[in-house]
Amino acid sequence: MMTEPAGIPMDYDFSEERAGRLGARPVKEGFILDFFTRRICLGPGGVTALDGKEITPAIRHVLITYLNGCPDRLPGTAPTPVTFREFSGAAPLCSSFTANTVKTIERHFTGRPDVLANRAGDLGGIVHDQTHPDALGYDLSVVFPALPRIPVTLKFNDRDEIMPAAASLLYPDTAIAFLDLKSLMTIATYLTGCLIR
Repeated sequence: MMTEPAGIPMDYDFSEERAGRLGARPVKEGFILDFFTRRICLGPGGVTALDGKEITPAIRHVLITYLNGCPDRLPGTAPTPVTFREFSGAAPLCSSFTANTVKTIERHFTGRPDVLANRAGDLGGIVHDQTHPDALGYDLSVVFPALPRIPVTLKFNDRDEIMPAAASLLYPDTAIAFLDLKSLMTIATYLTGCLIR
């Protein structure tokens, strides 16, 4: 069972060294980091979006979990892209994850990969051109800066005469060093919602 983060401890170490491990920028009384295209301040006073807009409880959970889950050292190996299913303990959550994310993207953008590419750009996604190794075999490959240490890659193939549209979301395998499964699901659900909005 996953528990909600209690919040940011009053004695939290907002040091430059920890900011470096999180990919955050230290500022007076806290850190600033980006969540997709939103700039967020995390400090003893809590979590605040610098755009002045509300942060939902689910996203607040992700941000506090990321802050509190900062490892003592960064993983020593280069990250490998993996699907949600490949994380330990994810199997019971996979059908919900798939229904709320990749299947939604497939339904919404079938026959409209150009619209998906435009929406991805609006969310800060970097669309790989077709010569990029990550784009080979896909109509569209986009990497989103979900959090500084957790880019999320969307790969999409539109329908053709034989196959229906197919999408997949990939995380770095090191993401689990920073976040729990619930937070990884929330990021994918948030991304999907923003894309289809």
